[in-house]
Amino acid sequence: MTKAAALYTFFSGFGLPAYPTAAEADTAFPYLVYEPNIGSIDDGSVPIVVNLWYYGKSELNINAKVQEISTAIGGGVYLPCEGGAVLIQRGSPFSQAQTDQADDNIKGRYLQITAEYLTQD
Repeated sequence: MTKAAALYTFFSGFGLPAYPTAAEADTAFPYLVYEPNIGSIDDGSVPIVVNLWYYGKSELNINAKVQEISTAIGGGVYLPCEGGAVLIQRGSPFSQAQTDQADDNIKGRYLQITAEYLTQD
């Protein structure tokens, strides 16, 4: 599995559509968008931002999904890939609220994650 495929498999494993880079304007809520930043062993920690989007008046569902992702990462999770693995960890701060001026019912979270690419290339 390529590094990009390992990231996609991880981020799409939370029961939501996961889009690398961007989602279409008419994408149905909920979903997440992540930056598929790729590196190698000499790059150190590579930042990956995840934007999580829900629709509704309540914050309960989006907060539960943030907790689910945080729990899945724990102290770090290794994603096997060609030539090694990717170590995913929570960044700091892990989660920040986002708003959308178009609609108060659009709830967002900006998640900071780091990836260490334990691969030669």
